[in-house]
Amino acid sequence: HGLVIHAHVSEQPRENEECAAEHGRTPTAVFAEAGCLDRPRTFTAVHAVHVDDGDLRRLGGQHVCACPTTEADLGDGIVPALDHRLRGARLALGSDSNAIIDLFQEARLLEMDERLRIGARICLAGPDESLGLALLRAATVDGASALGRPELGRLGVGAPFDAICVDLDHPTLAD
Repeated sequence: HGLVIHAHVSEQPRENEECAAEHGRTPTAVFAEAGCLDRPRTFTAVHAVHVDDGDLRRLGGQHVCACPTTEADLGDGIVPALDHRLRGARLALGSDSNAIIDLFQEARLLEMDERLRIGARICLAGPDESLGLALLRAATVDGASALGRPELGRLGVGAPFDAICVDLDHPTLAD
C-alpha cells in the first residue's frame, strides 16, 4: 500500500517495563511480531533510546527518528545513534515539538550526545562521508525517506524544491 508507520518506541524505561509486563517483550518486538517491520524502510521508530541488541537488529532495515532536544529536556536518555546506523537503520532528525524546533540544534545535539555516550569525537561520520554530510543526510534525504517521500530532501533535476535561507552569521551557527 506504500504506507509508512511512525511510532514512539522505547522512549523511556517505563514504557519498556510496562510493555514487558503486558506482552513479555519489548515494544520493538511487539511491532515486529505484528508484521510492522516486515517491509524495509516502512517503519520509523521515533526515539528508540532504550533498546537492546534484539531491538537494534529488528530496526536495522528501518528508520530511527532521533529527537535529541526532547530527549534531553525530558531526561529520556541518549539515542544510541551509531549503534542504530551500524545495524543498518537510517537516522532521521525530528523535533518532537517539545522543547525547541531547530533542526540545526537537533543535528548538533545528536552528535554531541553520541560523543558523550561513546567517549569519542566525530561519531556519526560514515566511512565515505564527513560528519556534516552525515547530519545533513539525516535532516534531509533520510528524513524524507522516513516520511515515505524519497523524492524529497534532495536537489536534482525534476525534484520538488523546498528550501530555507540561512543566515550564516547568526550566533547559533558560530564555530
